[in-house]
Amino acid sequence: MKKYKMDLHVHTPASKCYLGPKTDDEYFEILSAASNQGIEILAITDHNTVAGYERLVQLKEDVLKKIEFLEQYQNESYRMKEEYDDMVAKRNLFENLLILPGVEITLNPGIHILVIGNHNDVDKLSDILDDTGYSKEKRGSDNDNAIDVDIVNFLKNPKLKGLIVSAPHIDSKNGIYAEMDGHYRSSVMKSDVITSFSINSDSQKENIIRMFSSNPEYKREKMPAFINCSDAHESAKVGNKYSYVEMEAKSFSELVALFDAPDGRITDTDDDRLIIIQTSHTENGLRSLKTLYF
Repeated sequence: MKKYKMDLHVHTPASKCYLGPKTDDEYFEILSAASNQGIEILAITDHNTVAGYERLVQLKEDVLKKIEFLEQYQNESYRMKEEYDDMVAKRNLFENLLILPGVEITLNPGIHILVIGNHNDVDKLSDILDDTGYSKEKRGSDNDNAIDVDIVNFLKNPKLKGLIVSAPHIDSKNGIYAEMDGHYRSSVMKSDVITSFSINSDSQKENIIRMFSSNPEYKREKMPAFINCSDAHESAKVGNKYSYVEMEAKSFSELVALFDAPDGRITDTDDDRLIIIQTSHTENGLRSLKTLYF
């Protein structure tokens, strides 16, 4: 088993609210920032579009073509050697990261949800956007009133099967916990379709863990994973919040399986003393949660 550092909520210039330069160079800056922060798993989750991930794929193809061309001429001039070395460095950024396609979808009533897939799931993610009402002219923007599909009905979409569905920043604006209440909120938070939550406040995280552990209305078959994500809207913020996942290999399939049964292998630290998160079960669900160290 190895621990991998991940950030599963990152925006690119394809999000209309992106704060950095909206250039191709900025995509490489995002990857470079992730690499500098030690991130090994990165999800591109633009607002209601997969265009940012698609642009990254095209940029990678362009880099590989340039390397193929320059390889035979790199020693013929200083300028060609310099460009070749630059392309190799950019290729390495792609090769050292598991870059996953995702989307941050805005649902009625202004709730955000992340859906993350594998490299071959881009068309499925685009289909989910179509199903939800995000036509091409609506993509890339974060508009609370853009579509009429509510989150309860959205979670019934069979195309979500096999993907990672995560609730971001649930205790802040556009988050499930902050924006919803009553039975409507509990019906969403206890849905097993959502396998992870990110929470900005540590104290709020403890409250929500206790809620899942002791409140019958929030009873779930399995305790969800709790992760940290940057929600970066500029390259400088990429990787400033992160989690560690312990897996045999750096792959999407292993990540899906891990989110389905975290068992203490998704943590805020790479401290090897961390061994397990224990829970006890009663008829009303999960009773207690604690972290053991040795």
